[in-house]
Amino acid sequence: MSHALALGSGRLTPAGLLVMSGFIPTVPGWDADLAAHRDLPVMTTHGTEDPVISVEFARDARRRLESAGLPVTYRESPMPHTIDPRIVPDIQEWVGDRIGLPT
Repeated sequence: MSHALALGSGRLTPAGLLVMSGFIPTVPGWDADLAAHRDLPVMTTHGTEDPVISVEFARDARRRLESAGLPVTYRESPMPHTIDPRIVPDIQEWVGDRIGLPT
């Protein structure tokens, strides 16, 4: 859902795109407008053992976004469809950098 909200045509570019266990949608009538969001920083986290959304979807999104020139921070961990608590500090720092929190 986060890819769809941030990368849709005509959407304002947010401060950043945080994706946890997600994928870029492939549905009729919606296309990612990657050229218009080229400067959008992206952070993606995904579990390699996710039985709900395969990690291959995250890897594909990473390749597509990086090929389009978007700066991507990518973290995988040996987890199922959940948030790895070991990655939470990285997420906090990344979000803080996007919204200007002091370090």
